[in-house]
Order: sequence, then structure tokens, then C-alpha cells
Amino acid sequence: MAARLFNKGTHTKEWLAVPPTGTTLEFAEYSFHRVRDGRFYEMNYLIDAQAVQRQLGN
Repeated sequence: MAARLFNKGTHTKEWLAVPPTGTTLEFAEYSFHRVRDGRFYEMNYLIDAQAVQRQLGN
């Protein structure tokens, strides 16, 4: 199973080695889940870290 998610939030804690800035961030996230017997057994996520860092001014 796969999903494309859109995230929006305020940078209030250190993230990607950047101290909190109070900046509002928006970015896409892709999630991939493997299901066996009706249960998730593996979950992977992909975000564009460079896009986030650009929004944080890095």
C-alpha cells in the first residue's frame, strides 16, 4: 500500500539539525506500507529533506 501525504506544520523543535525557527513548513511525504495477515509489518517514509531545509533558510 502506498500514499502521498501533504504536511503543514510549524517548526518548533530541532529537525534535520536545524534549531527551531517558528517557520511554517509545507511538504509532500510518500509512505509505503507492507501488510501481512491484516497487519502492517513494514513502514517506510520518504520526504524531500532539501525542500524542507530550503524553507528553513538553509
